[in-house]
Amino acid sequence: MVMLVARNFDDLLRQGLTPVPTTSKIVHALTITQPSGTPLSTVTQANDTHSLTKVKMYALVAVRQGISEEVSRLEIEDKDVYCCLVPGTQLGVVAVCEKGYPQGIIIKRMRNLRENLTELKKFEIDEEYGDGY
Repeated sequence: MVMLVARNFDDLLRQGLTPVPTTSKIVHALTITQPSGTPLSTVTQANDTHSLTKVKMYALVAVRQGISEEVSRLEIEDKDVYCCLVPGTQLGVVAVCEKGYPQGIIIKRMRNLRENLTELKKFEIDEEYGDGY
């Protein structure tokens, strides 16, 4: 069986950080989490002052509040946090967005990520890299 490591997720997640010409708002971070809320892989905007500790906290809050396969939105502090489960796995996808980021765009991006990550259900996660960094 093929083993996955956190680095394998980065390119896929980075696609979700791409700026959108119709808004000046940004996606601060995207992370793939284990059922415990521990990040497997996290990507952030270059030069973003958003701390990885805060991203971890947002992911934990999302997991504790319950993540389903449908994309849902949480307001945490001054951010919009979107989350969903990857079907057939226990992995979660969490996006931390600037308040006011277009909901339709992030939902579409989250659904695309979810579909791409669904293919990973046949692989094992390499626990050596399970801390997300």
